[in-house]
Amino acid sequence: MRGPEQSMISTYLEELEKLAKARTENEERTRRIDKAVRAMIDLVDDQAEREQLLIKLDDVVRPVGLTDAIRNALKANSPKPLTPKEVRSLVGTHLRDQSNPLASVHTVLKRLAATEHVDATEKDGETAYKWANAATRLMEQIRQRRGQPIVTRSIRQLVPSIPNVKK
Repeated sequence: MRGPEQSMISTYLEELEKLAKARTENEERTRRIDKAVRAMIDLVDDQAEREQLLIKLDDVVRPVGLTDAIRNALKANSPKPLTPKEVRSLVGTHLRDQSNPLASVHTVLKRLAATEHVDATEKDGETAYKWANAATRLMEQIRQRRGQPIVTRSIRQLVPSIPNVKK
């Protein structure tokens, strides 16, 4: 395809690329500001006032649900691991309707650790969770499977030009 259609497609693709980059930058800036505001709110002595401020903040930057709130809390505190109790305090406004808030947090954290970029670790003798980027997660999976044929096959499939890779 040549002509004006190709030109329009190229123009729109360039614009989409710029918008995607701006969105990523905005999300990162939003995360940093959210983290700073939450840290300042945490310094408020009066619990009722603190809860009201957290509700206002969540009205402005509200994740869709509990899972998103926990995911965002882990990302905002990365690479620091958080215990379930710490996570509960960060996402408290999302737990108002929960009959057992800590159990709900535990359930979500375990599911995220099993399916997403969340790693379970130890902190002060209890299980803690931290956000891990994709590269860190992949390297850990490779370390766990070191020496197994599936890793060699996977690398060969990704980079077939590597010579002398034993099967």
